[in-house]
Amino acid sequence: MQQSKTGFDEVDAVVAAVSFETMSRTEKYAEESNWPWPLLVDRRRNAYQGFAMTRGSSWKILGPQLWWSYLKILVKHRMRVPTMHDDAFQLGGDVLIDRQGVVHTIHASETPVDRPTASELIDLLGSL
Repeated sequence: MQQSKTGFDEVDAVVAAVSFETMSRTEKYAEESNWPWPLLVDRRRNAYQGFAMTRGSSWKILGPQLWWSYLKILVKHRMRVPTMHDDAFQLGGDVLIDRQGVVHTIHASETPVDRPTASELIDLLGSL
């Protein structure tokens, strides 16, 4: 996402991430990753529940497909596998909300790596 900041800026979008982690872990992530946008903490997971973002099964979270996906990410982007802390089974997603509060897209992930690409999100934002 951070590599695509210019693209999000071009479509006048603000990206906000929501975490259920503690504030200290969220701040540490923001610092380590140089996260350029707001990071919100939702310890009660109201946003996750409101957008039907569920918990994954052991197979989807720990199975071989996930490790294969992480290996590809590691090789392609030279990134490290994220450390699991609070609840490794909570799945996330992506929600596009315009400035008037209208929800245009909800993508509730089925695995930890099932996410639209930044360029897909930017294209969708550009079409709104």
